[in-house]
Amino acid sequence: MNEIFETTQAQQEKIIKNYFEENEKLKLKQMPAKQKRKAVILKRIAEEFNPDSKYTEKEVNDLIENIYPDYVTIRRYLIEFGFMERTKDGSKYWIKR
Repeated sequence: MNEIFETTQAQQEKIIKNYFEENEKLKLKQMPAKQKRKAVILKRIAEEFNPDSKYTEKEVNDLIENIYPDYVTIRRYLIEFGFMERTKDGSKYWIKR
């Protein structure tokens, strides 16, 4: 993750607490506007994927949609922020290590 998005563990925990519902399933209330907060949220969502797996676009969409209805935006941000990569044709997605 980019150095400008670096946060302390306490900051990350606060952001996660403020933006995710408090229940067993990961549910995002809203996507923050600030880039640093967005990076923390995306990092947490990326943790829901198995880093050893490759996913189809549908599998990525289904997983994200369970977290937040606008799965297209989240998927795009995961790639733009460097948490996820995909093949040029978009047929396979994976978590960047």
